[in-house]
Amino acid sequence: MRTRSIAIFFITAFNLFVGDVLAAGVPTDKLLFQMKWTQEKVSFDVKTFELSLSDAKRAGETGDWPPKNAFTSPKELPEGKIEIFPGEKKYILLQIKNKNAKESQFSVAPHMTHPMHATLGFNFRCLCNGHKYKVGASGEWYRVMVLKTEKTALTTENPIELTHLIFSVDQ
Repeated sequence: MRTRSIAIFFITAFNLFVGDVLAAGVPTDKLLFQMKWTQEKVSFDVKTFELSLSDAKRAGETGDWPPKNAFTSPKELPEGKIEIFPGEKKYILLQIKNKNAKESQFSVAPHMTHPMHATLGFNFRCLCNGHKYKVGASGEWYRVMVLKTEKTALTTENPIELTHLIFSVDQ
């Protein structure tokens, strides 16, 4: 009888803890992010890929495609969706193909997050940092980005949409 009472106590305590965690909005499962890329006065094909941890040292790398050193088994994210656990980092490759027969200079406006309150609890080191980039005529370009979530990410809503506007800065 005593063992049963102890078991009931622990089950009740566990259920109360889980209820408190869910009520606080702390995710207990993977979060789903979706990267969206809108364009203004540019004509690009845009693809995103998940990179392996072995490519972590290349975070922030930018250049013409193909890179001098190939990436380790990139996995295409056709809808820009990536799952991530709270407290985890993911490395994401952005690949842009210029569909124009002339070089294009572009920049990227700061991303919009939806839902807006989901901005708490994650950091996305992307490319919306006020820089100008260029991609050659009919050429390809890439950037390695980092998505990091905090263990206490404050949303349970999925997907969290990260929308970037890629715009022309050609003269």
